Amino acid sequence: TLSVKPAITANATYTLMSESAYKTFSNSIKAKTKLAKTSVKISRGKSVSIKLSSTTPTENIKKKSYSSSKKSVATVSSKGNVKGIKKGTAIIRVKITYKDGTTKTLKEKVTVK
Repeated sequence: TLSVKPAITANATYTLMSESAYKTFSNSIKAKTKLAKTSVKISRGKSVSIKLSSTTPTENIKKKSYSSSKKSVATVSSKGNVKGIKKGTAIIRVKITYKDGTTKTLKEKVTVK
């Protein structure tokens, strides 16, 4: 059974593909989705932004959400700005939601000096 939900945009190119071809395509996009850095060091009171790598296909991303494993060490805003609170290590998780509804979670280690 084929189910099609067209969302027509002017001057766009569309490709009709099988479910298995779509899964392969979707997995290749997920594989290219990475953070620019996997770890960073900051001083207390200083901030740094969590960024995706330049090779990440951002046109397929619907939204990003951020969380900190230790808010007492480092906090993170809804835009990915991390602030060092006290000495220690925290893991910042970036949950990527793609336009097709699938997700991928990336992690960046933040060490506060």
